[in-house]
Amino acid sequence: MSVLMLRPLSLGEALDASLTVYRRLFLQLLGVSLATQAAPLVLDVFIDAAGGRLLHLGFWALEIVLALVLGALGTAASTFIVSEYYLGRSVGTRPALRHAREYLGRLVALTFATGLMVGVGFIFFFIPGFMLFSGLIVATPALVIENIATASDAMRRSWELSRGHRRKLLAAYMLAFLILLVPTLAIEWVATTMGMEGDILTITGIVLRLTSALLNILIYPFVYVLTTILYYDLRVRKEGFDLEMLAATLKPA
Repeated sequence: MSVLMLRPLSLGEALDASLTVYRRLFLQLLGVSLATQAAPLVLDVFIDAAGGRLLHLGFWALEIVLALVLGALGTAASTFIVSEYYLGRSVGTRPALRHAREYLGRLVALTFATGLMVGVGFIFFFIPGFMLFSGLIVATPALVIENIATASDAMRRSWELSRGHRRKLLAAYMLAFLILLVPTLAIEWVATTMGMEGDILTITGIVLRLTSALLNILIYPFVYVLTTILYYDLRVRKEGFDLEMLAATLKPA
């Protein structure tokens, strides 16, 4: 994608651009998703098939750690791939994963901090929970793309960038949720209600849960694409990032 295409996007244009980038980068993003999500998802299915979390606390703890660490790695790598493409460059899956390692600690801290704040917002003050969520949506791409030093600085950066545009950010995520995540949740619900005998998954339940895991691997990269494009859209609107990039391309060598 040429830097000349960097411009303010409407909600529909942002979703359309995200789908386009997702299709064009599908193999690179799928590679990251498989490398970082397959293990915790399969482990989750195994735990349920073997009797549930309370009978396998060690595996459950391992699943949580893997999901947190590998999830942070996958987020950074996917954001880097999308950012490079959006700016007219390209990067493969392996280089992106290697590059992502330097952000791992900061992203784990960011995941804890944002999850805690948004969770408290939803539990005690439902509407502020949505406000916090929409205000912190672009903290991850801000941290990765700008190499921000701390999780708290990334959160502040997201809060400032999103000011005045949080309804749009929230609407984009809600639409993406309805379009992409509802089918996965539906399969999860069917697997839980129809694929269980007591606390143990049946063969049908295992197949349904594995199908849901596969959909998660395919779907989550789109969320990273959307988040990165929304981040750049905010920078174009508030900081003239499109003009900055255009000036860089026209600067004589």
